[in-house]
Amino acid sequence: MVTTMKVIADGDLTSTVEGTIRRDELGSMARAVQIFKDNELGARDRKGCRDNSWRK
Repeated sequence: MVTTMKVIADGDLTSTVEGTIRRDELGSMARAVQIFKDNELGARDRKGCRDNSWRK
């Protein structure tokens, strides 16, 4: 999960967040990471830049 979080933090939203179905603390963390990812995807959609053009 740490690697996925770093990848997402670097702006690459193509990775899959594993562990969201777990019922423990790691599952809660994975769901939170998924929410951050989904929110960023939504923000990029609203800006019209689904690819990496947001970095320019």
